[in-house]
Amino acid sequence: LPLPIETGLPVHVHGYFAITDNRRSIKWPRPDDSSKASESQWNRHLVRLCLCPAYVAMLTRLASKCQFRQPPTHSQLVDSDASRACRAYYAWPDVDKVQASMDSPWNFLVQCMV
Repeated sequence: LPLPIETGLPVHVHGYFAITDNRRSIKWPRPDDSSKASESQWNRHLVRLCLCPAYVAMLTRLASKCQFRQPPTHSQLVDSDASRACRAYYAWPDVDKVQASMDSPWNFLVQCMV
């Protein structure tokens, strides 16, 4: 089932995440949590070892189809072929839109990608 989570990412994220009992969020290690619950660690590893490489591979594949070496201009985007070819620019995470919390899975994803 979809969760009511705003990631700020320009893509949908699907995975076998461990979720909280109320099914409203993903379990994630908190800085003040010394227990290091296995479910939280599972989610962290899932993001780092699966989601991050998959996201980077998607961006690399999209970029390989792009004709431009820099973000396209508005007039270039009007051309539908150029627009389709440069979707890589719009698939990058916008750090201003990703959850601001430093301990969120989505912020962690962006950090892993860098």
